[in-house]
Amino acid sequence: MTHRRAQSGFTLLEMLIATTIVALIASLGFESLRYAGRVWSRTVNLAVTRESIDTVRRVLSDRLTLAYPAHGGPGTPFANSAQVWFEGRGSELRFLTHASTDRIDRPWRELKLQLQTLRGDTVLTLAERTLPTLTTPEEGSQDWQEETLLRNVRSLDIEYFKAANDRLGAGQWLTRWSGETDLPQLVKMVVVPRDATIPRIELLVKPSVTSDLTCDFDLISRRCR
Repeated sequence: MTHRRAQSGFTLLEMLIATTIVALIASLGFESLRYAGRVWSRTVNLAVTRESIDTVRRVLSDRLTLAYPAHGGPGTPFANSAQVWFEGRGSELRFLTHASTDRIDRPWRELKLQLQTLRGDTVLTLAERTLPTLTTPEEGSQDWQEETLLRNVRSLDIEYFKAANDRLGAGQWLTRWSGETDLPQLVKMVVVPRDATIPRIELLVKPSVTSDLTCDFDLISRRCR
């Protein structure tokens, strides 16, 4: 009787099949790792963005809360105007803050919040400068120091609540605040990012300083003197 010799090793077909399976598994594993990496990167970026949103919300709330009702305007001596230095529109705001609410000999800070287009991107910026005096605000003032608060912004909407002149009125929300003698009672602000996955910033702020300590009010002219 003739016995066939047992063959060892793999045939070419078996090698091709095994190589194809290994390549398929490796490809699936690589795609899974790449997808997991993208998910991780997006999660980290979203967390950083949410932290940035919280920071912007805190900065805007703190600055608006300390808005100071000093009288005057850009290029106008404070003592010669009944107008409060608080100019606002739907997408831009300019106002004063003070280093201390109980000391009037400290430097003043003028702030300007607005949307700008920089290198094709719409950004929310906050500019500040120091005003050494109130009587001549443009003399000796420092250059504007601008900070980018948020990039890739779709819109900025600001409204200002004006109380009624009498107790029976309900007051109204305005899209512009200019030429007024007092600060708005409330400021409502909505910042909408272009990325729909990023939460919008919604603020409702009440200025905490209600009277100008530098104002010697004249009842006849109804102005600070």
